[in-house]
Amino acid sequence: MSGSQALSSETIGDAPWIALPETKAVIAALEARGYAGCARFVGGCVRNTVMGKPVDDIDIATTLTPDLVIDALEQAGLRAIPTGVDHGTITAVSGGRPYEITTLRKDVSTDGRRAVVAFTQDWNQDAERRDFRFNALYADPEGRIYDPTGEGIRDAHEGRVVFVGDAAMSPYEIAMAGGSVEHWNEEAGRVWLERVLNHFPKVAWLNPVPQAQWGYTQSNAMIRQIFSDRMYPLTLDGIDQATRALLR
Repeated sequence: MSGSQALSSETIGDAPWIALPETKAVIAALEARGYAGCARFVGGCVRNTVMGKPVDDIDIATTLTPDLVIDALEQAGLRAIPTGVDHGTITAVSGGRPYEITTLRKDVSTDGRRAVVAFTQDWNQDAERRDFRFNALYADPEGRIYDPTGEGIRDAHEGRVVFVGDAAMSPYEIAMAGGSVEHWNEEAGRVWLERVLNHFPKVAWLNPVPQAQWGYTQSNAMIRQIFSDRMYPLTLDGIDQATRALLR
């Protein structure tokens, strides 16, 4: 699906945070180094605006690589902080306000728990690796919304969350802060998952692992318990069951 095909008829052009001079300065800096359209707002700021919720953080996705982002910001007299440069993330400071800017990424390989990523110029590839469909919503500087999955806006309006992924992980990652074997998790996974469940009334987890194998992994049972058994196999029948549950 190309960027133009993903363009929605819905817009958020009147959002106050888009009109901020600080926001415009960051976008102008990126487009001066790249080209018009090389940067779009993404994730929570777009999702929350569609849902009518407050926006605290403004995240930007761009086709520019981190070195070009840093150069663009410095050329515009803005501060650039390499907060996660290895993962493509630079924090811009404009008027004292932080903006997290991340280069588009794609999964090169994955074993279901961790992925090797590379930078890309393809917005759809970037959308494919985001956690939820409504977090894969992008908006250009004019507020036009791009919905590559075709369902992100609907999910946002209906308060619906669809998890897609293997639920196999270290049980300690779910139960304990610092329990992950891959990264430092500041809070137990259960806390984060329960926060999502408390915030969104309709949730489902689609698991690509065959259902007959779910019992082999302790974390599967833990997540099924947290989700009140709202885990479904990533099959046509499982998607149908999940859809029915979400529509109740």
